[in-house]
Amino acid sequence: MLLDFSEEYNLQETGVDDEVNLFYKGQQPVFIKKSILSRCRYFVQLLTEEKIHEIRPLGRIQQSRWFYNFLNNSGDIPQWYGFLPQSTFYLKRKYEDILISIVRNLISNKSMSQNGFNFPVILEGIPGSSKSVELAALAYKIYNEKINPVIYINGDNLNFSSQNNEIQILDELMQEVEQVGDKDTRFLIVWDGSSYRNIISEAKQLVHELENRGRRFVLVCSAYPNVGTEKEENNKVYYTLQQDGSFVKSELKSDLYFHNNCYFVSATRELNQKEINILKQK
Repeated sequence: MLLDFSEEYNLQETGVDDEVNLFYKGQQPVFIKKSILSRCRYFVQLLTEEKIHEIRPLGRIQQSRWFYNFLNNSGDIPQWYGFLPQSTFYLKRKYEDILISIVRNLISNKSMSQNGFNFPVILEGIPGSSKSVELAALAYKIYNEKINPVIYINGDNLNFSSQNNEIQILDELMQEVEQVGDKDTRFLIVWDGSSYRNIISEAKQLVHELENRGRRFVLVCSAYPNVGTEKEENNKVYYTLQQDGSFVKSELKSDLYFHNNCYFVSATRELNQKEINILKQK
């Protein structure tokens, strides 16, 4: 549970109407009404300048307190201040380059899109493998490129079937964003909802519902390892990341593979030498 340091918030002065929030499409600033964002705030948020810069810890005491919150990133939303360039809170995980590269490849409709089909990306790892931290880092870095709108969803009990209200609310938000700025930019949708449900089925359901409504996006989800892929090794297609950000098929196992019409990125958590030395002293 997050601590309440609300008296220490420092809101960025944007010089725009208090009733709108600023974000970017195609590297151009655009605005959206706060009333639109408030409709879906209980399970989804559109990344905006106001949201990203809402909290700016100043001074050693504030930074130590907010660092505690960042380490206990179990609230409804990520602690965005921990990913800002001037922050020292966030530590890059070794699988991050693969995750960001596959998303950039798909969102720009390059070779990995496989003839235009929309395949979800699933960040797969055990509890404690930093999936939530890396999904937030992905969302922030794509947002900070100021090209694609980024939507962040948090919740492991959501269901985006056509009968549920959440899919309609999400679609309405995306429609509002599509009406401003560049009409051709794709969304990045990040859904942090690791659970022991069938995440493959849940991700495909969300893709199906949004595609039927004409939305253009890339979906990234998180999952625990028991998503029905362990015993089907022969059906996995592995890829390795090249220096130019592209991928090539590999005969060897790697942290990226294609299976069951989904891309999987393995979230492996390895201790660095400093962490190992600390554990040896205990």
